[in-house]
Amino acid sequence: LCFQCPAHRPRIGENCLTAIEMSSIQVEAWDSLLVYMIFSKLPKLTFSLWEQSIHNKTNIPTWKELDSFLTERHRTLEAIDDVTP
Repeated sequence: LCFQCPAHRPRIGENCLTAIEMSSIQVEAWDSLLVYMIFSKLPKLTFSLWEQSIHNKTNIPTWKELDSFLTERHRTLEAIDDVTP
């Protein structure tokens, strides 16, 4: 898995959480840490689009919200690639 590829970012997060859970460590409150770590690796344009998509900027985003955004971003990039000559 390559973190530079948008398609792999959600799976990397899920893989991290799964590995931690398998070590019998509670991960329910890890959203903010995981989201921050992934935010720090996002390209500037993707981060900007994420910021524009957030409705309530005072709440800390959840992993599910970021995962959903990255999945949609990946689908968009794939669609653009399919159309570009």
